[in-house]
Amino acid sequence: ELISILNWDSLPPEILIQLANDTAPQGATNDDRLTSDPMIVGTVTDATGIGALTSTLDGGPTVQVPFDRSGSFAFSPDLALDGSDDGQHVVSVSANDAARHTAKDGIKI
Repeated sequence: ELISILNWDSLPPEILIQLANDTAPQGATNDDRLTSDPMIVGTVTDATGIGALTSTLDGGPTVQVPFDRSGSFAFSPDLALDGSDDGQHVVSVSANDAARHTAKDGIKI
C-alpha cells in the first residue's frame, strides 16, 4: 500500500498558521502581529494524511505539535509572558505526509 501512496500522492501537505489572538491595547484586536498572547493556531491537510507536525521557535529545538483528525492545531511557543521575551520572533512549522513530502510555513510575531 505504501507504493500505491507514493505513486498517487505528488503534493506536499498544506499548512495555514496564524496568531489565535492578535492583541492590541485596551483589549482590542488588530493584525499587526504584536501580541501579549503568543498562541498559534492553524490547520494542516493532505490527501494521504499527515505523518507528523513539528515547530521551532527562532530556529531552536524542534517540538512535536499535536493536531486533531481534521488537521486543526493550537500551541503556545515557549515564550515568557512577563515581558522578558518581548521582541520579534519566528515560529516555523513543518509537516510531512505518508508519501514523505514535507511542507513548511512560518509566522513572525
